[in-house]
Amino acid sequence: MKSETVRKLGWYGAVALGSILPFLIGLGGGFLPEWDDGGFLLEHEHLSWSLPDLYWQFTHNLQTVYTPIATLSHTVDRTVLGMIPWLCRLHQLVLYGVTAALLYGIAREFRIRPRLALGLTLLWAWNPARVETVCWIAERKGVLSALFAFGAFWLFLRGFRHGRRAMGAAGLMFPAIWSKPWVLPLPGVMVTYAFCRRPRTWRRNWKTLLLPVLAGGLAAAVSVGMTFQELSGNGAFRAEVAVGNGFRYLAAALWPWQLNPVHPRFGWATVWPEVTAGVLLMFLLGAVIWKLRVRRLTVIGFVLAYGGLYLPLATGGGFTNTDYADRYGFLLAAVFWLFVGVLAEIFMRRDRLKEISRVWMIVAATLATGYWVEVARYAPLFGDSAALFRAAVSVPQPNMKAMEGLGLTGWNRQDPALLELAAAKMLDPARPPDPACRNTGLLFAGLAAGLRYDSETALRFLLPLLESGEPFSLYNGETFLPASCSVAVESLLRLRARDRACRVLEIQLRQRWGDPAELHFASGLLGRLTGDDQRALREWSEALKLRPNDERIRYNLQVLRSQRPAD
Repeated sequence: MKSETVRKLGWYGAVALGSILPFLIGLGGGFLPEWDDGGFLLEHEHLSWSLPDLYWQFTHNLQTVYTPIATLSHTVDRTVLGMIPWLCRLHQLVLYGVTAALLYGIAREFRIRPRLALGLTLLWAWNPARVETVCWIAERKGVLSALFAFGAFWLFLRGFRHGRRAMGAAGLMFPAIWSKPWVLPLPGVMVTYAFCRRPRTWRRNWKTLLLPVLAGGLAAAVSVGMTFQELSGNGAFRAEVAVGNGFRYLAAALWPWQLNPVHPRFGWATVWPEVTAGVLLMFLLGAVIWKLRVRRLTVIGFVLAYGGLYLPLATGGGFTNTDYADRYGFLLAAVFWLFVGVLAEIFMRRDRLKEISRVWMIVAATLATGYWVEVARYAPLFGDSAALFRAAVSVPQPNMKAMEGLGLTGWNRQDPALLELAAAKMLDPARPPDPACRNTGLLFAGLAAGLRYDSETALRFLLPLLESGEPFSLYNGETFLPASCSVAVESLLRLRARDRACRVLEIQLRQRWGDPAELHFASGLLGRLTGDDQRALREWSEALKLRPNDERIRYNLQVLRSQRPAD
């Protein structure tokens, strides 16, 4: 008995360790402050174990989504791991390894033999579509949600097999849903499994189902109630997009065709190969099902499970930030590989073990090799914002988030080349008309010219917008408007146009372009330019209180005080 337990633990350990191997290449990267790593980790004000911060974590959304368990995990990153990037990534890899081991456990509960279960779990784990979830620290919520969801389903299966109440599964429903709401359909998947597996034993089924379903419903009610008013995405359901993306996720479960960290919106001209591959894969599975004469309820169960887990992703961005992303196929791919494992088991039980083993080894080795190569190419992008956003804008019609992120990276790094690339993408005449995109592109072009000390070019792009006196649409105006005002003022002062520089500062203060520290600084600069040193001293002192580490404010105050006559 003891040796049997050790052997089982050995299988689980092999899965956990094997699943993370190709992703070790991503340990050396840094944070992505211009993407969600900034708001989720680096700039988050409530990542501590104090009672007020814990209260905040469980009573507020983070970027429109209720994810308190993921926020707790990031609290560990800050308080225990010291926000060291490679340790935070290692933390994520450990969680991912446990997640893969739980999927292996689910496969074993489906009566898939150990070697086959090991192989299909590793193929699921090594798929390059997992890179976003595993290597992007801000996507910790995806790993945690899957970990708790797989754990809940595994415990449910064990309870169902023995006819027991699944109390452990019920307990895990809360952290699963509160890590990321894409697992809201999980109680429905459990119900589907129970009634497809034992359709005539309703009372026995509900003995196991009752607690997980009630817990899942309560957790879902809290999650939806917290996020209902702030659901991200475009919120516009389009049937053709939902159907097309469903086939894209099916194809990506086998091979992700167009990896892109910030995905463009759905367009038939660019996604038809993926959709076609998904349709062909569906017909191939259908042919295998027909050939093997698979039990009808088994097929219905997997189809309903896939469709149910796809529902949150099919809402046109209602529960997500875009209508498609590789990371959103995390759970769907698990359903796919479990179904493949069940079909392979049926095939092997019909005296065709050698035949299926030979084909399985060839297909698995081919896929695994391709997966490792693609992961080695893709994973390093998630350790550098500039590399990631350069890759994201390389498509013909890049996502606005990708272009804005590239521009923000360029400004934070004072790199005009990145700003110019983002501006060129935004001002591309082939893009559909979008005033916000065009205006943001103009500001990026002006900021880039300002960094190159090309004052006249910078002002040609910036002043028509800043001095217009009319409201104009813009992406991330809270960052780029105060930066544009600063560059415009510096450029005007280089050209000895002090009066016009003062007008730009007056407009900035009137429109309140900037946070309190930036507005105090602008007011102090206006006082300095108009000879009101008392105002400059007062405003810059207030700005320094808000930003005590800002060397520019500190330097200006030192210069001002050195030039003031002694009292």
